[in-house]
Amino acid sequence: MLKTMFYTAMICSLYNCAATRIVKPLEAKQWAAGADLGGAIIDFAGAKIPLPLTSLTAAYGVDSQLTAFGGLHTTALAAGVVQMELGAVRSIFAQDKNGFNLSAGATANFMVSTWDGKARFYPQLDINAYYTYGAKKRNYVYLGIANWFDLQAQQAHQQDNKEHWIPNLALGHTFRTNKMRYTIETRWIAPLSSNQNLVVTYNGIGNQGSLGLFFSVFRTF
Repeated sequence: MLKTMFYTAMICSLYNCAATRIVKPLEAKQWAAGADLGGAIIDFAGAKIPLPLTSLTAAYGVDSQLTAFGGLHTTALAAGVVQMELGAVRSIFAQDKNGFNLSAGATANFMVSTWDGKARFYPQLDINAYYTYGAKKRNYVYLGIANWFDLQAQQAHQQDNKEHWIPNLALGHTFRTNKMRYTIETRWIAPLSSNQNLVVTYNGIGNQGSLGLFFSVFRTF
């Protein structure tokens, strides 16, 4: 299992194997800290399981529409890859319209290998549509697409890079209380990429990418 975790952490670092950090911006001047668990669904010991990858997030509400955040992928770190991200997300409309709203985000993803010192940078652009419901309008469901851009001319082993755009499709639900936020999210990771002839067996659709399952918990301050 440890060997599988090592290889999949390295592969997933290239395909954004994490849940959506922030969908709906925080309140103005509000802080939040959270943890994520989950990943791509693989075949392991005769079962299909989501990888137990972990990451941490901190976020701050700059104003009621704009939230800045940062993340650290702790499983990738254990595998020898320092993977961090810095980003911001903004709601498109100042107020939800009949419970509906859109948010757009931009993220800078940085990776540094502790084995050879090689570094990579991946810009990311997200768009999310969410619907807030409930008596106090706390809970929400959402659809989103995260777009990674690989600017490298070559991949490993000096092969030409033919995948400069790596989309990820997400569907999730968030349940909120006064101080807590619980989210479950499923996503189709890298749907334009073949999942054949890899170290592990990913469960995608039509041999493309992988389905994933994630759970996150946030505490606001």
